Amino acid sequence: MSEPTILTTASTGDGRWDDALRAAAAFLAGFRSADTRKGYRRDLSCWLQFCAAHELHPYVGVRRTHVEVYLRRLEQRAPALANSTLRRRISTRSSWFTWLEDEEINVANPAARVRRPRRHSRPQPWLDRNELTDLLAAAEDEGGCPYALICLLGLNGLRVSEACSADVEDLGGARYQPTLRIIGKGDKPAEVPLNPRTHEAIDQALSGRTDGPLLLNRWGNRMQRHNAAAIVTRLARSIGVNRRVTPHALRRSYITIGLLQGVPLREMQRAARHTRADTTVAYDQSDRSFHRDPTFVLMTATAR
Repeated sequence: MSEPTILTTASTGDGRWDDALRAAAAFLAGFRSADTRKGYRRDLSCWLQFCAAHELHPYVGVRRTHVEVYLRRLEQRAPALANSTLRRRISTRSSWFTWLEDEEINVANPAARVRRPRRHSRPQPWLDRNELTDLLAAAEDEGGCPYALICLLGLNGLRVSEACSADVEDLGGARYQPTLRIIGKGDKPAEVPLNPRTHEAIDQALSGRTDGPLLLNRWGNRMQRHNAAAIVTRLARSIGVNRRVTPHALRRSYITIGLLQGVPLREMQRAARHTRADTTVAYDQSDRSFHRDPTFVLMTATAR
């Protein structure tokens, strides 16, 4: 099953397909973030292509078994999709069915009880405190937008899409507590406090600009995800880190180092803008060594 990039216009001979395509388009239009729309569009296209290939209407008469067969087909793809991608595909599918229920277009959500792929607990790329310190120093030496980018990703934990889509007009807050307004994952708005180092880096990157994109690429246009990825890779190699480091690795570093430095899990969850605490815990890449086990706290508390 090839990866669709747009909503399929394939027809099964059922006139209700036009209604299904309009419903999918209306669902996507409800999201303000272009990145969210793009991701959900890709996921829905995959489901619509599956339905067309199996002469199945996208929502009329769909049962849980159909969704499970769809998931099995995704699991058998080559190259294999990551579990996180599989989970997102089903989650998007479920969100659309919930929207169809709310709009009274369809009843029931056959994806609600589908067993989702397990989250992998294998270590993911991240930088420890010393490596992040060196990366920030290398970015500071370069200055400009690369420095502001690394600060936003590594010290504020922003997703790369959030940093790249921010505009100068999104800066706000009080004189002694500047902030940056962003549209986060799931189209959720947030106001992120900026620490002095990040604020200084942004001021340097703006160089007097009062409007337009917050971060620019080397050609003076809005920085894109691939521009940011290239900057992170280049700076990581400049400090001797030869493993693959992505912008998202800096978000993992932000969460992991924060927890290691004693930030309470609830505060880190709030700062990372995660709905569930277990999502924040899954980002923690530190070695859960024995000395961190609560048994030692209990031993000290009960000592004579």
